[in-house]
Amino acid sequence: MRVIISKALQKRLERMSDNIIAKALLGSDTFSDEIFYLGVSTFDPNQISYIDKNKLERYGNFHKWSAKYRVSTRPGRIVQKLWSYLDNKYIEEFALAFAASNAKPEPIKYEYKIVEGEDIRKYYHYETYAQDSGNLGGSCMRGAGAQKFLDIYVKNPDHCKMAVMFDDRGVVARSLLWYPNADKSLVYFDRIYSIDSKTEMAMHKYLTNRRKFKILSDKNSIKPTEKVELRIKLKNLDFKYYPYVDTVRWINGNDINNMEDGDPLHHTNGIRREPFKCEYSGDLMDESAAVTVAAGYMVGCRVSPNYTIHSERYGGHIMISGSQICSITGERFITGDLVVLSNGTQICYRHHPDIRNVGSDWFLIGDENFVEVENQWYRKTSPKIELVDGVYQLKSVPATTAPPKNSFKEFIETFEWDLRDQMRETFYRSAINRYGSFSLNPYYFTTTLETENVSIPETAEATDSNIA
Repeated sequence: MRVIISKALQKRLERMSDNIIAKALLGSDTFSDEIFYLGVSTFDPNQISYIDKNKLERYGNFHKWSAKYRVSTRPGRIVQKLWSYLDNKYIEEFALAFAASNAKPEPIKYEYKIVEGEDIRKYYHYETYAQDSGNLGGSCMRGAGAQKFLDIYVKNPDHCKMAVMFDDRGVVARSLLWYPNADKSLVYFDRIYSIDSKTEMAMHKYLTNRRKFKILSDKNSIKPTEKVELRIKLKNLDFKYYPYVDTVRWINGNDINNMEDGDPLHHTNGIRREPFKCEYSGDLMDESAAVTVAAGYMVGCRVSPNYTIHSERYGGHIMISGSQICSITGERFITGDLVVLSNGTQICYRHHPDIRNVGSDWFLIGDENFVEVENQWYRKTSPKIELVDGVYQLKSVPATTAPPKNSFKEFIETFEWDLRDQMRETFYRSAINRYGSFSLNPYYFTTTLETENVSIPETAEATDSNIA
C-alpha cells in the first residue's frame, strides 16, 4: 500500500531542503505492508506517528488519524521500518533534519512569471540564477553554448512557454509549459528545475494550486498519478540545433510528442538522430551512449549501460543479469566462470588460486571437510582414506581383499591398449596400481611384481585372445 502523509508532515518535509529520504516521502513511490498514514505526532512534534496494519483493519479508515489508535516513534525508526537496508548515516541525517524542520523559518517571498520567446532563452542561462545549485545548477542546457539549441521553445510561443520563479537574488526554479490546444484551455508543466527541494515544492504548489496546470513529467518529486500521452503540432520544427528535452522529446513530421514516436531529442550537443533500440530491453536510447557487451550473456550486442557493469577483467561491459558477484573476492564474474562451493551457500570464481575440486565438489583450501593426502584431495568421509594417529592417510588394502565382483573382468574389457603389443609387466603394473594387491584364482597379485612366477592359463578370462 502506498504511504500517505498528512499535510502537517508534508510541510515539515518540504522544509528539509535536499534530504533524500524527505524527497522520497514526498513522492508517490513509497510503499509499506506494515505502517500507514504518517503524520507529525500530537504528543511530540519531533516524532512521527502512524497507524499499523492490525489497528487499521480493526478500526477502519474512519479512525486512521485518531491519536488514540496511532503510534508515535522517532523519525529514524520510521525510516528503518520503510527502508531497512539503508545505511545508518542516512537515517541519522534524516532525524537531525526532521528535528531542525520544527523551527519556523523566515518566510521567503517568491515572484512568478510566465515567459515566452527570447525570455525563455534568457532565463535558461545560468547567469540569471540565484545560485548554481540543485538540478537547476546542474542543467545541461544552462550554459552559453546551449543558447543556440533552444529555438524549438523560443520559436513556438503558441504552444511552448516557461514558468519562472524568482527570489530577491534571481531565478530559483523554472519549468517548461506545453499548450496542446490553440485556445490554451489545457496546460501541462514539465520537469521543475530548482535550486533545492523547498523551491521545487513552492513551484509545484504555484503551478498546480494557483495556475491549475497539469503535471506531465515523472522526474519531479511529486509524480503524475497517471501517464499522459501528449502530441502537439508545432509550426516551427526545422532547426539546425535542438536541446536535450526531458519529456516531450520525440519529433515525427511536424509533431512533437512524449510517446517514443519519431526522432528523439536525447542529446546535449544539439544534434537530432534516429532512435536506437537497446538490444536487451528494446528501450529507445541515445545510440552514442550504447555499449558493446564484451563477454558472457549477450556478448557482442549493443545495449544500454543501465543493464551492464564495466569489468576490467573482461576488458569491457558485461550484463548484470548474466553475471554474479563472487562470494570470496567481491568481484563480479559472468555466470559461466563461477561454481557453487560444496557448502551450498557461496559461489566462487572457478580459477581462484585457492579453489580445488573433488569430483563435482568445489571448495577452498582450508575447508575443514576436505584433506590433502599424498598430493591428492579427498573429502574426509572418502572410503579411500583413514585417520591414523590424528593423520589422514590412504587405506592399505589387505592381500586377501578381492575387488568388487566382476571389476577385474570389466577392467580387462575396457583396457586401453592391446596386450598383444604390450609387455605383460605393463599390464600387471596397471592392474595393481588400480586395484591394489589381491588374489583371485587363477590370478595372484602382490605388491612385488614377479612376472616370471605368474602364468595366465589359456582358459582364463584374461587370455590374449579374450582381450583382443
